[in-house]
Amino acid sequence: MRNWIKQLLSSPAVKADPTPSKALPEANNAPSVDQSIHHKTQGDAHLGAGNFAAAAQCYRQAIAINPKFAKAYSNLGFVLREQQQYDDAMHSLTQALSIDPSNADTHYMLGTICQLKGKVDQACSHFRQALKLVPDFEAACRDLCLLLSQSGRIDEAKQVATQGLTFNPNFLELHFYLGNLYYQENQFDSALSSFQSALAIQPDHAEVLANLALTHIKKENWHEAVTIYQKALSLNPRSDSLHYDIALALLALQKPDEAIAHFRAALGINPQHINAHINLGDALRAQRKWDDAIACYQNVLAISPQNINASINLAGVLRDAGRLEDASDCFTRILRIDPLCVDALNGMGTVLRELGHPLEAAASCRKALSIKPDYAEAHNALGLALMELGQTNAAVQSLRQALAIKPDFFSGHINLGKALSELDLLEDAASSYRRALELEPNSSIAHSNLGNVLTGLKQAEQAVQSCRRAIEIDPKFAVAHNNLGNALTDLGQWELAVASFRRALEIKPDYADAYIYLAMALNYAGQFEEASLSYKEALKIDPNLSKASLNLGMLLLSQGKYAEGWPYYESRYAPSIKEFHSTISAVSSSPQWQGEDLAGKDILIFAEQGFGDFIQFIRYAPLLKERGVSKLSLFCTPPLKALLETAAGVDTVVTDMASLPPHHYWSFALSLPLHFGTTLESIPATLPYLHPLPSRIDKWQTRLPLAKFKVGLVWKGNAVHKNDANRSLPGLETLAPLWNIPEVAFVSLQKWQGETEADTAASNQAIVSLGKDIADFADTAAIVAQLDLVICVDTAIAHLAAALGKPCWVLLPAIGTDWRWHLDRPDSPWYPHVMRLFRQTERGDWASVVTKVAAALEEEVRARI
Repeated sequence: MRNWIKQLLSSPAVKADPTPSKALPEANNAPSVDQSIHHKTQGDAHLGAGNFAAAAQCYRQAIAINPKFAKAYSNLGFVLREQQQYDDAMHSLTQALSIDPSNADTHYMLGTICQLKGKVDQACSHFRQALKLVPDFEAACRDLCLLLSQSGRIDEAKQVATQGLTFNPNFLELHFYLGNLYYQENQFDSALSSFQSALAIQPDHAEVLANLALTHIKKENWHEAVTIYQKALSLNPRSDSLHYDIALALLALQKPDEAIAHFRAALGINPQHINAHINLGDALRAQRKWDDAIACYQNVLAISPQNINASINLAGVLRDAGRLEDASDCFTRILRIDPLCVDALNGMGTVLRELGHPLEAAASCRKALSIKPDYAEAHNALGLALMELGQTNAAVQSLRQALAIKPDFFSGHINLGKALSELDLLEDAASSYRRALELEPNSSIAHSNLGNVLTGLKQAEQAVQSCRRAIEIDPKFAVAHNNLGNALTDLGQWELAVASFRRALEIKPDYADAYIYLAMALNYAGQFEEASLSYKEALKIDPNLSKASLNLGMLLLSQGKYAEGWPYYESRYAPSIKEFHSTISAVSSSPQWQGEDLAGKDILIFAEQGFGDFIQFIRYAPLLKERGVSKLSLFCTPPLKALLETAAGVDTVVTDMASLPPHHYWSFALSLPLHFGTTLESIPATLPYLHPLPSRIDKWQTRLPLAKFKVGLVWKGNAVHKNDANRSLPGLETLAPLWNIPEVAFVSLQKWQGETEADTAASNQAIVSLGKDIADFADTAAIVAQLDLVICVDTAIAHLAAALGKPCWVLLPAIGTDWRWHLDRPDSPWYPHVMRLFRQTERGDWASVVTKVAAALEEEVRARI
């Protein structure tokens, strides 16, 4: 104010002018003119001293003597303005302009009052008039520029500032304002130029430095921003806003400790700085300093109890800290304040899911989406809840919707990858993880998940690279070590795999999955006892871990430890085991048999897994009859029906789930050994227990070759079997060493996969292809019954041939060998005297196996012809 009074009193509009003007009284009133000037001069003196009341009185006395005294009106208007008597001030200034419309200062003063009263257009008009009269009127130019800017008239404001700088290139404020105007329009390069021009005039202007730094932040010139903020802080170390802003820049430079120090400095200066509390909490939360972050958000709520942002962040960090119930309570409080807060509804959905309430979680997310349909985060959270509910296809839709709204949503791509993996859409899952890595190249989660998917795609070498990159980024990422172990397992590098799993467990001792995969690697490496212990460690952590129970059961069974293994094997139908699925419990109102007395009862035996499993375990039908079963029914797929009807003890075989016969109990076929207490010594192994149908024998007799020794061949199994890549031969040509054995004719029993190979076999591979004409297993049984030997990989034909009592040689892989073939036996206790096992000693080495089979076949032919 003092500076303006000094300027006002020194301006031509205020100085006394003894020369009468046309506005003054006539000459015969000269004494009155002198007197009015005297009062005006006294008023100026009082004004200079800051005595506004006395100044106003003097100006009024001057006007009373000379009603046309424009300068007295103008100065009175200024005094009234300073006294906040705006209406009187406007009247006085308007009077001054009516007498002397060419007074720039009066226009300027009237403009400031119009601005104070919200009369923007009038204020702009007076400022412009002042500039028209005095083009280098700095205050008018500055205030007009600022008012236009505040009114959103940016282009006009820029024009005023630019014009003003043509009159005064060293007008620092105009450079500053012009920089701010460019900043508002995202013209950051021009803004930088304007701010730098201002600093060329005054290098130590802290406010200009601050805005220059802020512009560098917009251009992501983080280092430059920090350097400038540091200079600004050297000029104004007690500025909480400067400490706050430099902290944000330091966070962008991934210097959290320095950022935290500046946030704390800002709060030391201004403990009420809410954003500093919140951002400090966020920085501490990123460092997993849960308690300190919680305290920050609670400080905000102490200042502003209904601050939604701080409340949501508090709920989030409580969730991070594992305090899910407290997080739920926090979201509940937010929703009491604002029931339509979509962030709270979405956060509540996430917490409810993690508390094991996916249905309620989905409902909360859907409510958020009903309020804000384009809320990507809520679509993402809904997708996760749907995955928990087993609605994976619906989850994929939700996650895709999230990404349609927000294509650069990193977490959305990660979660979509997980959902697609659950659906075994591994190529699509890999694409999702790769997109995530485009967004965040240093994401250990994305690298690790991609590695896991690549292992599933049998791209183990690339998987190893992805997992190692994840570990390079985060050496203590247990999941990445686990996934690396899986990839190494797939490569057959057991020792390295075991080391990776053990490292995962060092980092996370309660990592049950790592114990499971460690056990699998130990199993492959032949360390069976250690593998068994590892599975048991997993079950100590989570007794309901079905995968550990199932794998332990199969390991024990493969070791011949049947009494211990059968109970664990019952976990195969747990909901979490994807490989096994049955709908029998949904269609049968009867209980599952658990070993109860069966005298006079009807029981239904339900087929499970593959064809070979039912063929192997239908041997228990006579034993069920011995227990007093009145009626024994089987449910199976149509290809097995005619064959299974030949089994002793079977009363009826049905293939339609809707036509199940009445029954008191039902049982899975592979649960029968448990309830009969089967051990290696008590396996019901009487052969044959299945028989060919005479009518089918006649059907096929003329189709078979007339050779002295006929051998049936199966070299490939079902392509969808999880271990098919290991158990099937690469092709028919792998069996080439057999072709030149004298007196032997070969018959292909191959169906589906491999059938075309048999039909188009080369001339040196003399083989009769029957697969395309085989309708069911009763056909296959009739063919096998007329052969001398069956040579096959691990498929249903092995069980069929042996169940018919026909000699059968089975070629087994080194990896993924089914438990029923045990670990190193050359025979099978399930099929004594008729089955012989030829095992790989190294993964993928079928040549050595076939060489042994060829030698054995030559010897067999010589012995039997």
